[in-house]
Amino acid sequence: MARHVGPRADSAAHKVICRLVDLGGTANAATLMEVVGVEFRSVVRFKTKVIEVLEQYSLAIVRDGIFKATQMGKDYVAEFEERALPIVPKYVGEIVPARTAPPVRPLDLKYLAGLPMRDGAFTHRDIPSLMGSKRILPNGEIVE
Repeated sequence: MARHVGPRADSAAHKVICRLVDLGGTANAATLMEVVGVEFRSVVRFKTKVIEVLEQYSLAIVRDGIFKATQMGKDYVAEFEERALPIVPKYVGEIVPARTAPPVRPLDLKYLAGLPMRDGAFTHRDIPSLMGSKRILPNGEIVE
């Protein structure tokens, strides 16, 4: 059983979508009204029989009187007429090379050893810590 994916073949909507794709996918309403013939010269009739059908099937979009064929519309025409549309290559991003870190420079301790220290800078080490009920100095000595 055939699946129904678009307007009936040889209908006004079918002729318009085929002509729209032939024109490159974009056209104004006046150009497309010439395709359908005399019976659709009325704008209201053209809108109900053609525009609404194409929008219902998502084959075309109408904005400010300009028709644009969607990708579904282009695929519909290509499948119906069994012709291949040009294949648009997919975008493939480039792999960015890894960033290189600057070379590691070890600390030069000769500059750190000679830093000026004020008197009593390390007296905080002599304060005993409370561990449980005992006070212990940093060297492990227990103070009572």
